[in-house]
Parts: sequence; structure tokens; C-alpha cells
Amino acid sequence: MGGCAQYHVPMDSDLDSTSRYFGRWLLLPAVAAPLVVWAVSLPGCAEPCVDDGLFQKFCPVADTEFGTGDEVTGDGDGDGDGDGDGDTAEAGGTEGCAVLDVILIPQTPTLVLLVDQSGSMNQSFSGDTRWNVITDVLVDPITGVVPLYESAIRFGLTLYTSDNGFEGGECPMLEEVEPALDNFAAIEALMTAAVPIVDTPTGESLEVVAQKLAAFNVPGRKYIVLATDGEPDSCAVPNPQTAQPESVAAAEAAYALGIETFIISVGNDVSDAHLQDMANAGQGVGPGGEDADFYKANDEDALVSAFDTILASVRSCELDLMTPLTAAQAMGCTVEVNGGAIGLDDPNGWQLNGSDQIELLGSACDALKQGASLVQMECACEG
Repeated sequence: MGGCAQYHVPMDSDLDSTSRYFGRWLLLPAVAAPLVVWAVSLPGCAEPCVDDGLFQKFCPVADTEFGTGDEVTGDGDGDGDGDGDGDTAEAGGTEGCAVLDVILIPQTPTLVLLVDQSGSMNQSFSGDTRWNVITDVLVDPITGVVPLYESAIRFGLTLYTSDNGFEGGECPMLEEVEPALDNFAAIEALMTAAVPIVDTPTGESLEVVAQKLAAFNVPGRKYIVLATDGEPDSCAVPNPQTAQPESVAAAEAAYALGIETFIISVGNDVSDAHLQDMANAGQGVGPGGEDADFYKANDEDALVSAFDTILASVRSCELDLMTPLTAAQAMGCTVEVNGGAIGLDDPNGWQLNGSDQIELLGSACDALKQGASLVQMECACEG
């Protein structure tokens, strides 16, 4: 019983852009690194190729020797042993088995940047104002997190504030860009045109954004990154800032909808106690559980680091299969992460989700999220 080979496309800024690779691997880069990939050009490969949403192109291989199980590509005979007789290797060859010729496609996360637009964002921060610094961190054309990761994450943006709560009219006041891939231009236009206003109705704003995001019909997991510089108020009571319970409840409600929330304090005006409560609520940590991480940035470098850490953590460990597998077929598959074999249904291995997705678990998932990872899957041929 032979193995069904696949090919891989390396996606890492350190690789030579003139190289072309064939084999049976999928290289998944850290989200925090710029992505450089190439459309594979296999013999007989027709355009358009399949795009996985992370720049990676998978070309059809059905008409190539590779796609028919030929281990000697380029000899034109279509067989598996290069002898020209059209068979599949008399000894030790690889049979073609299209049903198991799977391709792994990483799921694309959807993430809304929920940014506090209150008047205190005009305060001094890292040699500028808080507002100008977070604008640069998000949408600077060269170093901003949105242009760097816009092809790996469906970014949306919501700016939130109020003008004295309900007394000022609409509350919360929201300016929004709907999540999408390659969304830098729209997010930059909104972020650079906006200016801080007055208040901080965090709970009401988080509730609205979570409900919209829950209804947003796209595959993959969903996240909110809340960047705020002050304790929350509410639409009913804009002063003083006493709406911490409402904000925590909104984060809990978002988690119940399947949406995780991360919180970043821009400056040191938000108490550690509230940041911890929001982090735990946003990550579903119950009483007695291990506290979730929160982020307090007192300068631009710390703010960049906070966003980088969060964006790395939202990498999905769920990999879609272009060709479905049954549970029986999965028993004949092997998966390796960075050269090490991981077991099926192992807590630190992988599992089959339905028929069209595998998921890395435990330490295997951690390895995928923490750096550039080589994920290899090979399935035995039937028969």
C-alpha cells in the first residue's frame, strides 16, 4: 500500500522568492511575519488556482503525472516507476488515489479592532498623543499591523464613543468598517479621518459589535481586540466612569456567542483589576480558573508587542481539507508538525472534525501558533 504524496508551498519571508518547491508539505508561517508566497506552476496547471485566503495557491494536479501517482515527474509516461509502461511501480511504487490526495488549507480568523475614541485619547503618549500612536501602530503603511496581516486575517474596525451619553443623542456612537481580507485601505481611511470625541461607553459598544460579528457569516473563529485608555462609562451614566460591571458582562456575552475578546490598555489609566476581569470574561475564565492575559502598554513599543502577541495567538489550528476523508481513511493518515509525528486523537496530536477538516491539538497546536510551522499529512492509498 503506497503513500499519496502532496506538494507544499513555503510561505515565509526568509525563503528565496525565486525558489519553487514540490513535495507533500504545507508550511504555515507565523501571523506576525510578512508573508511571501508563489503560485505553483506544475506541468499542465491551469489558472485560476485555488486560493486559500493566505496568499497560498494550489494548482489543479489531475492532469499531471504527480496527480496520477507518478513518482517520476517530467518523464511524460504517466506511470509511477519511470519505465514508460503505464503501470504503477512494480515494486514499492505509489498508486494514484485521488480520494486521499488532500490539501490542507488554514482557516482565516475574523477580528474586529474595537478602538476607544474618547477625548482622553488626546493625552500625551510616547512622544505624541495616544490617538496618533495607536493610529500609526494600526495603519502605518510600512509597519502597521493591519497592512502587515491584512491577507491573513479578516480585519474589521469599530471606533466607539459618545457625547455625554444619551444626553448627547445617539449612544454609543460607532464608526465601522466591516471585516474583510485585504481591508487596509478602508480601515486606514476611517482611522486617519477620525478624531477623539468625549466618552467611553465600552459595554454598550462591545455588545453591539459582538452581535454583529456573531451574525457575520464566514468560516473560522471570531475575535475582538478592545483597545481603550480609560475606565468605562455608560450611555445612561457618562460620568463618573462606573460601568465596569456592564463591560465585563458584555465580554461574557460575546464569549457565549463564540467570540473571544482581548483587552489592551493604551496608557496606565485602566486599573489592573478591571483589565483582569475583562480578560477573564473575554476568554471564558470562570471562578478559580487561571487568569487570562491582559495587556497594558505604556509606550509605542509595548503597544506594538501587545498587538503582535494577540495576532499570533488567533492563528487557527483547524485546517480544512479540499478532499473529504472518512474516519476509516483517517486511520491510514500520518501527520507531522515540524518533522515530528503526532498521533490521531492524541491530546497533543490531531483529530478529524467531520469529513473535511483536521484540527491540531495541545502542544501541536501551540507549535503552529508560535512560529513558522511545517505541517505534513500523508494518507495511505486504498486497496
